Amino acid sequence: MFLLCTSSMFAQTLQGNASSIAASLPGSTDYQLTPAAPFQRGAFWNNVMLNLANNFTVSAELNFGNQTGLATTPGFGTGADGIAFVLQSTGTSALGTAGEGLGYGGITNSFAVEMDTWLNPNRFDPAPDHLAFMKNGDVTHNTAANSNTNLHLLGNDLEDGLWHPFTVSWNAATSTMTTTLDGGTPRSFTGNIATIIGNNMVTWGFTSATGAALNQHRIRFLAPACAPFMVSATVPALGCSNGNTIYIGYGPQSITAVSTPADPATTYVWFKVGTPDMQVATGATFTPTMAGTYYVIASRGTCTATTKGNPAMVTTVIDIRCGDGKVNVCHKKKGEHGNGTIGDNAHTLCISVNAVPAHLAHGDCLGACETTDRRAAGADAQTVNNDNIVYPNPTQGVVRVKVDMVQSPKAEILILNSKGYVVERRNAAGSSAQSFDLRKYGTGIFVIKIVSGNNTISNKVLVQ
Repeated sequence: MFLLCTSSMFAQTLQGNASSIAASLPGSTDYQLTPAAPFQRGAFWNNVMLNLANNFTVSAELNFGNQTGLATTPGFGTGADGIAFVLQSTGTSALGTAGEGLGYGGITNSFAVEMDTWLNPNRFDPAPDHLAFMKNGDVTHNTAANSNTNLHLLGNDLEDGLWHPFTVSWNAATSTMTTTLDGGTPRSFTGNIATIIGNNMVTWGFTSATGAALNQHRIRFLAPACAPFMVSATVPALGCSNGNTIYIGYGPQSITAVSTPADPATTYVWFKVGTPDMQVATGATFTPTMAGTYYVIASRGTCTATTKGNPAMVTTVIDIRCGDGKVNVCHKKKGEHGNGTIGDNAHTLCISVNAVPAHLAHGDCLGACETTDRRAAGADAQTVNNDNIVYPNPTQGVVRVKVDMVQSPKAEILILNSKGYVVERRNAAGSSAQSFDLRKYGTGIFVIKIVSGNNTISNKVLVQ
């Protein structure tokens, strides 16, 4: 369960007329979606995306204002226009239409829980305030997309100037979204929301709008008390690594975050470092599937802890697979220069995982030699030095191999597919740049080896 009872643990984006306002309770985080002015629209988006493959719960308190507006028809609430909880795949730049659009109208690839306080006959609104599950930015009821079976009457007491507790929960196993307002009767929608939106990863938030009739619309996230804590995530050292390194293909393939002191209510979110950082998983245990650098954020109410920025705690992931049941190791002749150092006589071997323990025992390192060497220097591994280059990488098919260090007249360039089979072999003696069309062998990861005497230089290239 991914529980979000407050937004202060993560950054947020405000759009339109939305703004951050003073806390209405000690420790709460408050936002105004619209002021009490005509034709306003605003959105609050949390920057951390939700994964519809996982369960989650979002809790907040909503204030619909207390304006009487410009209603001329008796018997329904006169404040306009209401608040919606929205999931969408457009991102934090999204902002829907004003008035009857409630700030989400027109946002395609979306799913909304609207709490509407104004009767728009052209949208087939009922007279009372109502809650409805709405698809793809369509604000009209009684349609094929927005059946009235997903519309629920609430009465006419939302525009009372008071705070109304709101909770929405998603059960991924049953594809059911359940909401409660003021702790009242749960209202549910069952359906594949990921198919409606077009993506499992969604941005979540709240929107609102006014028209000729108006209200101040606000949301707040309460701050439950919590005690500071720490989080760690470690993997034991393996081979030449200093620890916290996962080698895809060999050794531990998962890492588990641990909070101190322990608390079963702690939630965990994993991120891959990038531009920007990307959320990749939730839960204490994480099993990466691609190379990169990762960290975890642990949360307890408003208190958070993270491994980000701690070199001893961030997790490095390296893909060392070179064929079916095989991985790369950096072999050092007689273990020269000591454990953890590459040495001049090093060369990369692609070996069975069953043979790895013996190689590690005499000082070899996991991963290709250039990967280990470049990691030790703090560089992004691609080639052993600037004189041996494989480019472009990734490629649509054609890749060039520039070789400036081969001395042996019998030096060769070997191309291996993902199964470890040699699909192409060429002479590489002298300084040259050679082109290879790898697309004819399919797509995926290929290994390019430059073999000169006892030295082997390996480079991975992705053919898309």
